[in-house]
Amino acid sequence: MSLLYEDNGEIKGKMVRTNRLDGLKMDSMEVILNGIPSTTRAHQVQAVSIGFDGKLYLNVADGGEWEKA
Repeated sequence: MSLLYEDNGEIKGKMVRTNRLDGLKMDSMEVILNGIPSTTRAHQVQAVSIGFDGKLYLNVADGGEWEKA
């Protein structure tokens, strides 16, 4: 999953891996990527997907601030 957070006034993104044993409660969380420059506007850290090659992909866009892409 991906999420946004604020760190010293800057918006950043991270990707985390979660695990649940019973399907209802998150049992663990591991940070995979952290500190991705982002924004709260549209088109920030978004979709996490698995490609045809079996690799994990995180789509990162600019949110109207091209230097953050």
